Amino acid sequence: MKKKEMKRKKLVYGLLIVFGLIVIGTCSAMQEINSFEDCVEAGYPISESYPAQCRTPEGKVFVEQVTLPEEPPAPRLKLTKSASPSVMQVGETTTITIRVENIGTGDATSVEVTDTIPTGLKRLSHNYPTTTDTPPAYHKNSSNLYAL
Repeated sequence: MKKKEMKRKKLVYGLLIVFGLIVIGTCSAMQEINSFEDCVEAGYPISESYPAQCRTPEGKVFVEQVTLPEEPPAPRLKLTKSASPSVMQVGETTTITIRVENIGTGDATSVEVTDTIPTGLKRLSHNYPTTTDTPPAYHKNSSNLYAL
């Protein structure tokens, strides 16, 4: 009997040791989860949200780090038109200035601006100066002198 009892005790102790090692291993693995990647690698569930989230049984939530792609360079034109003076009497002149500025991140090519002369005005002269800075700060000014 003593031999059977000794075998049984050894078996119980062995099983307790194995079980203890499994518990200790599981606990230490939980403590090592410090990122979304660690959480996924440990096999915890991932939500179908954007960005994805991984939750541990203890309630820790890790969010996937997402890097958004850079937008491709694109032009963005800003057009302003002003008149000086903006109110005129018959026989007076005014200067109408049109400014086109590329405030985008890419070059603007083949840009055309069409402006209709206000009814009753007559063009006396025009000036189309162009200044070029380092792209994308390309701009073109146009000043025209008009009379009623």
